[in-house]
Amino acid sequence: MAKILKPYREVKFGEILSEEIEARNMSADKLSEESGLPLDTVNELIDSKIRVSSDIAKALHKALDLSEEFWINLDANCQSTSVRYSQAPVRYIKEM
Repeated sequence: MAKILKPYREVKFGEILSEEIEARNMSADKLSEESGLPLDTVNELIDSKIRVSSDIAKALHKALDLSEEFWINLDANCQSTSVRYSQAPVRYIKEM
């Protein structure tokens, strides 16, 4: 019997951001307040509906003390993974 596999799991930017703010015992409201970003923008980031601009990266750096480059690169990597994941062929492997 063959199993159907995808090569990896798609990881979205908002998922990682949510884990980061949860680890810091923050809420979306608190992130909005500390970053200066509108709450709607924070929620769109958490839902992975918008990309990270340089202004957003600066605001996240201010609130979470992770570099602007970190946020820009994370967003780019998540987007790249998303494209590869959606285009990846399904692989079939034989069970041992």
